[in-house]
Amino acid sequence: KRLRTVQPNVPEQLRGLRGTVLLEMAIDGDGRVIRAVAKTGPPELYAISVEAVERWLYKPTTIGGSPVIVLSEVDMNYQ
Repeated sequence: KRLRTVQPNVPEQLRGLRGTVLLEMAIDGDGRVIRAVAKTGPPELYAISVEAVERWLYKPTTIGGSPVIVLSEVDMNYQ
């Protein structure tokens, strides 16, 4: 469950660009995104997408009461 979402800071020169960036991310036992990698979509939007997602916060995932690292994917849509 996502607790905090940060929207990307889209520079003026990219504001007309449309598309979806697929990101793979690792979320640590505290719910912080510790790594995000853009996999598909407009390459011009990769860096700002990663920067935003790395500031997101999730409810920590636990197994048997112990926090675990979770791998996940997310789509970031630009319209």
